[in-house]
Amino acid sequence: MSDRDELEQEVERLTESHLNNIMQLAVFYTANDEIYAINVAKIQNFVIVDEISMVSHYDQESIIIGVAQIRDELVTFVSLDRWLGMPVPDRSVFTVGIVCNLNNKRVGVLVKEIIGIEDRYSHELKIPSSHALKILYVTKVKIGDHELPCSVFDIERLIEDAGFAPEMPPFIAPPPDVNNFMHKKILIAEDSLTAARKLTDFFD
Repeated sequence: MSDRDELEQEVERLTESHLNNIMQLAVFYTANDEIYAINVAKIQNFVIVDEISMVSHYDQESIIIGVAQIRDELVTFVSLDRWLGMPVPDRSVFTVGIVCNLNNKRVGVLVKEIIGIEDRYSHELKIPSSHALKILYVTKVKIGDHELPCSVFDIERLIEDAGFAPEMPPFIAPPPDVNNFMHKKILIAEDSLTAARKLTDFFD
């Protein structure tokens, strides 16, 4: 077998293994009974809403709804419903808070009910045509006898819109021979469109 044949087999093996990548999703109902999900890898913990005391934030223009102390840490909670453009209901409908930790920024969202944890292969996650939808993927979940659409929302974009912009690396002066690098290409492997956009801005 030639080196080229071995290389082609290795590429095919890697491609097939990529198709077997599994994402775990925490699926839930929003306050408006929409079915959404979040990548479990982004979650720090779940909290029972009745067991936390929250200092409310009453700015109608902001998606931030309050701050709560959870396990000796302050967590800012945001309204997923308002961010998605849906009506903001009375807080009494929420039962669970999902606390996320991204780059040491702890942000929580309140949800009506957790449906369950679902495994999805990469080929079961469809990418929407527009990033304006604020969702990364669309899939289906089985509830009772029905298969219903479920949207995986972009938690990085939610955190950015809440005012928690990711910190950019410190500026590094270009090397003296910078012209030698002007025609190079930098490839970014990043599954978050928000993070990829920030990286692109930084390298530009």
